Amino acid sequence: MLKGINYILVNDSTVATLVGDNAAGDTVKVYPVMATQEEKFPLVTTWEVSRIPEVCKGARPSHFNYTYEVHVYAKDYDEANAICDAITMALEEADVDSPINGVSFVDVIQNTNRRDGGMIEEHKAYWKILTFEAQVYEGQAT
Repeated sequence: MLKGINYILVNDSTVATLVGDNAAGDTVKVYPVMATQEEKFPLVTTWEVSRIPEVCKGARPSHFNYTYEVHVYAKDYDEANAICDAITMALEEADVDSPINGVSFVDVIQNTNRRDGGMIEEHKAYWKILTFEAQVYEGQAT
């Protein structure tokens, strides 16, 4: 269900300004799992870390607890932090009252962690990792 998270990030004006467009000029540099081509930093990748069903006895689950990671890559440490701040604001303040790109978030998307991922020597770039949790209704018949 990265399509909801990515949609929010790509359509947030602050994130879009800080990250910029890809080399082809057709989208903001926010990618599921990895960049689709060689791109210059900064860029963002999103990861689905877990999808845990809320089990109901005798029924198929319709609600799932997701954990997402958002990886931020930038040439400058302060730039990486600014992008992290913008991402956190965009996701935590997203209007989840209606489906977002087909994803029905049950409640707000919550930031649960932010940490340094390290330095990528070959690119002389910084890497930061944000963790978010959200409950998603997948509308399966019960």
